[in-house]
Amino acid sequence: MIAFATARWGACSARAVRSDQARDGIDIDLESTGDGNAIALVRTPCHAERDGAYTLNSTLLEVRGDSVTPISIASEDTEAVPDGTVYNASLGCRNGAIELVTGARDSNIGDVGWEATYRWDGRSFVLFERRSREGGSHPPDDVGEYPIVEPAARACFPEIGVASPGRARLRVVRPGGQRFVDFAIHDAGCAVGSRDTLRCEGDVEYGVVSAARHWVVLRLDGSHEREIARVRRSCAL
Repeated sequence: MIAFATARWGACSARAVRSDQARDGIDIDLESTGDGNAIALVRTPCHAERDGAYTLNSTLLEVRGDSVTPISIASEDTEAVPDGTVYNASLGCRNGAIELVTGARDSNIGDVGWEATYRWDGRSFVLFERRSREGGSHPPDDVGEYPIVEPAARACFPEIGVASPGRARLRVVRPGGQRFVDFAIHDAGCAVGSRDTLRCEGDVEYGVVSAARHWVVLRLDGSHEREIARVRRSCAL
C-alpha cells in the first residue's frame, strides 16, 4: 500500500520536501476485510494541496491482493467522485463492522455542517446514518448532537416554521412518525431561514438545538440567546 501511495502521489511529497513543508507525510489507515484484503484510507501532501478551509481530503481504496481500486462515496453536497475522494474522513472497526465517517463543517465552530457514517457490507459501503444541521447567522452557544436525517428508520430531526401570525410550529420527526408543537413568538416578519431556523425582523433568529432528551428552541439576537420552548425528542441521537 505504501508503494502504491508513493507511486501515485510521490511527486507532491517531493515538492513538499523541497519546499520544506513536509508536515504531512503519507498517512495510511488500514482495516482488514479478511483473506489478505483490506480497506485503506490514504492522505498525502497531494491531498493537503486540495484542502479547503474546514475540509481535509483523503482517498478511500479497496485492496484485493495486488489490485488497488478507489471506492466512490457520494457526500451530502457532491456526487460520488471516481477517484475515491472523501472529506474529513476516519476509518475504523466499530460494533463488529468497518465504519467510514465523513463530513464537512461550514464554520470553524461546527454549528453548521453534515456527517455521514457508512458500514462495509463485504462489497460496498452502505449508509448507516447521515446527520446535518443547517443553522443560521447567529450560532447558539451549544449545538448538541447533529440531528439524524437519514435513513428514515433512524430519522430524528426537527423542522421549524410559521404556523400563523405570532405562532411558530415545530415539526418533530422520529422513526415511525412525527408530531407538531406550536409556540408563541413575539417578533415581526418571521420566515423560514433553514430547516432548523426562523429569521425575523431586527436581526432576530429562532434556532433549534439538541439538549439531553429534548429539542430546544432558542431566540437569538446576535448577542443574547433565550430558551423559548422545549420539546421531548422521543428518539435517540
